[in-house]
Amino acid sequence: MNRIIVFVGPSGVGKTAITNILCHKYSNFKANISCTTRPKRFNEINGQDYFFMGENEFKEKIENNEFIEHNFYNGFYYGTLKSQVEGILRNYNCILIINPSSICEVKELEFFKKHRAIIFFLNAKDKILKERLVSRGDSKEDIIERIKLAKIERKFANCCDYIVNVVDLRKSSQEIYNFLQK
Repeated sequence: MNRIIVFVGPSGVGKTAITNILCHKYSNFKANISCTTRPKRFNEINGQDYFFMGENEFKEKIENNEFIEHNFYNGFYYGTLKSQVEGILRNYNCILIINPSSICEVKELEFFKKHRAIIFFLNAKDKILKERLVSRGDSKEDIIERIKLAKIERKFANCCDYIVNVVDLRKSSQEIYNFLQK
């Protein structure tokens, strides 16, 4: 039976990078593509990085109970489609990235229990977060806000099953993979 693997952590910690490493290195992992109402970054592709949609379309999906979970974060909606995750789970372990502020409630959802979800809190020192946020092109103002937010988000680590301190993305990916093989 395939499982749900959830990554939680502050912006810039490497959630997407670790997901990409696992999915490219191992054939039994596939990343979920979340939905969002936030604008695309210059290097993002609709349907590959996120499903970008308008607020009305997102709210319609909420009303139709199409999301496993959804939240409003930093002025935008984010959500995980049931149909997307169920499709992935037929053939792969499904990697989800979830907002830290909602992980305590998400962990208790029957859908996550049914699929034996394992939740990893990915953490890094502020200096590393700042370097990664700069390298992806975030503005100085955004970086300052995200570092402040990281201090709050770290409090949600206690709702996760395991904490991984991310310094080297490849080593952390291998650590997670090795843990999942137990």
